[in-house]
Amino acid sequence: MKMSLFFIVAYVLCVNIGTAISAQFKMPYLGQIILLVVLCAVLLYLCKKQNLLAKIGFTKIGLKDFKENLFYAPLIIMVLMNGVFFFDTPKLAHDVFTIVAFMALVAFLEEVLFRGLLFKAIEERKSTKAAVIISGLTFGFGHIVNLLNGYTGIAQIIQIVLAVVIGIVLSLLFVRTKSIVPGIVFHFFFNLASVLSIEVEPFYDYINVGIILVMAFFYLLYFYKTWGKSIQGGVG
Repeated sequence: MKMSLFFIVAYVLCVNIGTAISAQFKMPYLGQIILLVVLCAVLLYLCKKQNLLAKIGFTKIGLKDFKENLFYAPLIIMVLMNGVFFFDTPKLAHDVFTIVAFMALVAFLEEVLFRGLLFKAIEERKSTKAAVIISGLTFGFGHIVNLLNGYTGIAQIIQIVLAVVIGIVLSLLFVRTKSIVPGIVFHFFFNLASVLSIEVEPFYDYINVGIILVMAFFYLLYFYKTWGKSIQGGVG
C-alpha cells in the first residue's frame, strides 16, 4: 500500500513540476516527459526487483486469452466517441511526437498505479469488491489536480465523474482478464483522441460524455449480472 501511495503522489508531482518546466522553456510536454520517463524506470525496476510484474497484470496474452479480452471491445466505441473522428490536423502535424509520448506515459503509469499496485494492495487487505470501488474512486477524484491545468466548474465535475466510472470499468476488466495491458492501450487511445480532437461547442461535449456514461452503465450492469456477485466479498 505504501509503495502505491508513494508513486501516486510522485506521479502527481512529476506532472505538475513538468508542466511548469515545459511552460518555462516554452516546449509543450517536454518537462513532463522527462520526469515521467525517470518515474517509469524507477517504478519498473522496483516492481521487477520485488517480482510484482505478473501480480499487477503484466502477463502474456495468447490466443487462448482472445475470448476473454473481447470484453474490452466496447471500449473501442468509447475511444471513437471521444473525438477520433475530429482530429485537429495542425496540432497533429506539429506536436504529434510529444503528445503521443506524454499520453503513452500517462496511460502506462495511471494503469500500473491505480489498476495495478493500488488495486492489489486494497484487494489483499480487504476484498476484490473494495479494490474495484476504491481504486475507481481514487482514480476519478485524482483528476481534481487538473484544476491546476485550467479545468473549472462543470468541466472538472464531468471529468471526475467520467474518470470514476471508467476507472471502475477498467478495474472490473482487470479482475476478469487478469491483464493490465489492454487497459493501458485503451487508456492511451482514449486520452490521445481527446487531446488531438478539435474544440467543439460544450453542448456536443456533454452529449458525447452522456453517451459514454450510458455505455459504461450497461457495461457495469452486464458485469454485475454475469459475474459481479462472485466478487462481492472474495479475493481474486
